Amino acid sequence: QAASALDAVVHLRRQAGTAGARRFVASIGVLRREASPAGAVLICEEALHVTGDGRLSPGPAVSALRERVGPQVFARTGLDGLPDPGERRPT
Repeated sequence: QAASALDAVVHLRRQAGTAGARRFVASIGVLRREASPAGAVLICEEALHVTGDGRLSPGPAVSALRERVGPQVFARTGLDGLPDPGERRPT
């Protein structure tokens, strides 16, 4: 049910600094179900990654994220014209 209920997972990272710790978005993932011998498992695949210099980089599930948030929202990432890396779509 989580794969159907959630559109994205936001991974926050904590970084210590002289003015105290701060949190920032490290990556955004999308959920998909995958069959396994033990039954269905939930997989979170990275769609966007924030690089060390703060830029967005596409991940394997970038197309799945684009489909979920819509083209107008995704266009604001600046990644709309980039080719997608090899990816697996949620099922």
